[in-house]
Amino acid sequence: YYAHPQRRETYVNFLRNANFVLTPSQYFADYIRANFSQRVVYFPASVDFELVSPTPRPLREDGPLIIGYEGTSKPEDFAPVVPALKRILNEFGDKVKLHFHGFLPSGFERHPRVEHVQMNSDYRAFLRNLDECAWDIGLAPLGDNLFNNCKTNNKFREYSACYIPGVYSQSPVYSNWVVHGETGISVAQ
Repeated sequence: YYAHPQRRETYVNFLRNANFVLTPSQYFADYIRANFSQRVVYFPASVDFELVSPTPRPLREDGPLIIGYEGTSKPEDFAPVVPALKRILNEFGDKVKLHFHGFLPSGFERHPRVEHVQMNSDYRAFLRNLDECAWDIGLAPLGDNLFNNCKTNNKFREYSACYIPGVYSQSPVYSNWVVHGETGISVAQ
C-alpha cells in the first residue's frame, strides 16, 4: 500500500517540504537527513507508566517457562526464530509454553503448548494485558532491512515497562538501548 508510486511521491514531498519531521527512531532521522531534509528532530518515544504496574510481579515458583511475542504479522522476521522455538518445545516438553499476541508463526496453529490471542487494537488495553501476562521472556525478532531499521524500539519499552526480560535482534532499533546481558539479550539476525 505505502510503496504505491503516487503515495510514495506524496510522502517524499511531505518530508522535503515540512517545517520539521519528528521521529522516535534515530536511524530513521539519519536516513531522512541523508535523503530528504535536514529538518529532522529525533525524539525518543516513551511508555505511559500509568497503564502498567509500578512493581514487578513475583517470580513464579512452578509452572512452565513462558516465552511470548506481541506484534503484527512478520513471517520473514520470524523465519530464523521458528526452528529454535520448535526445538525448545520438543526438548523441554511441558516445562515451556509459547504465547503469541497478534501474529502466530506458521506451524504453531494447533500445538498444545502454544497459546494465541488476537491483537487488541486498543493500545491502552493491549499494554494492560501485556502487563498482566506471566511471560518469563519476550521475543523481538527483526530482519535487517530498511523498513525494520527505521522502526522505533516499542518492544524494548513495552517489555521493560512490564518487567519482561527480552531477547532482541541486533538491529539499529535496539542498538542504543539493549546492552547485552544487562538490559536484554541481543542476538544476531
